[in-house]
Amino acid sequence: MTHKRKTIINWSIITLIFILFLTWHGAFDRPLNQAEVDELMTKYHAADLGTDTNKEDLREFLESGDGKPVYMINVIKNYDQPKLTDAMIEKGMTTDMTAEEVLADYTGFVFPYLIKNGSYPIYTGTALLDSQEVWGIENATEWSSGAIIRYKDRRTMIEMATDPAFAQFHDSKIAAIEKTVSYPLTTQMYFVDLSYFMFVLLALIGSLVQFFINRRSKHEKITD
Repeated sequence: MTHKRKTIINWSIITLIFILFLTWHGAFDRPLNQAEVDELMTKYHAADLGTDTNKEDLREFLESGDGKPVYMINVIKNYDQPKLTDAMIEKGMTTDMTAEEVLADYTGFVFPYLIKNGSYPIYTGTALLDSQEVWGIENATEWSSGAIIRYKDRRTMIEMATDPAFAQFHDSKIAAIEKTVSYPLTTQMYFVDLSYFMFVLLALIGSLVQFFINRRSKHEKITD
């Protein structure tokens, strides 16, 4: 195989991998059309999620989507002692489990689901102190943890929330979490993006492979 052909194959593979990554990451997603908005709203109505989201606000949220990622802020306060149901105990959970252990039943399903759908946690962490600034809101001093979740787009966020597969893990979430606040954000200033990291990583891999291709080609010319 010639040096030129090896080079073309090397960078073609790198390019293909990056395009596949961008597809998974949502780079080519488009805004929702009206039919898709109506379909998602129907799913949301049928799911009966028990949230306080105003349905008209949700429709506006979907209709104004630009196909770009949405970042969900989550602040959580776990129960000191999880509220296990009889069904959860029959499932194998025990009364000496912590809320974090019970919640792991939920997050153990959620995180792989997120990654499968081009979404992932940007950050998760445990609270170090009570809230340092609180006004205009009651019962917002004590928290257990926080997270920022990147959803590929608004479609993915609603499809995930209304997926029936979540029903079997919903009890674990309710049993572990005493209170929570979550809301979606658009991006105005953001210094870290996985696509930049992937571009650099693939460029380095491609360059390394190219180095060995060039070295081998040079060696073959010398031996000839």
